[in-house]
Amino acid sequence: MPGSISIWAGGVPSHAGWFLGTDEPILLTDADEEVLAHLYRIGYDNLPGQLAGGMLAWHMSGIPSSSVRTLTVQTLCEELDSGREPFLVDVRSPAEVEESGTMPGAINLQLH
Repeated sequence: MPGSISIWAGGVPSHAGWFLGTDEPILLTDADEEVLAHLYRIGYDNLPGQLAGGMLAWHMSGIPSSSVRTLTVQTLCEELDSGREPFLVDVRSPAEVEESGTMPGAINLQLH
């Protein structure tokens, strides 16, 4: 959805504050009661509405949308083995990178 930010439901309590401003209205797409409760608990109460029918309804209406391609580890390995060079973004923290190592060619942009 143009201009949207996607935060997975389980990431709302720990990540909403990194991406959402408390002064701006937040329109939700596929939020359940648990997501709403988390948002209210961490100070997000300007929630004027939710997309009726969620993202499925958005797609079914034919309104344009876009996405970022993600790969499983297996698919990534297959792509690299075939000679393709996908643009890789590593969203781990510096501590995680130091602990687990880097992937050649990946750009490290910490999620936060």
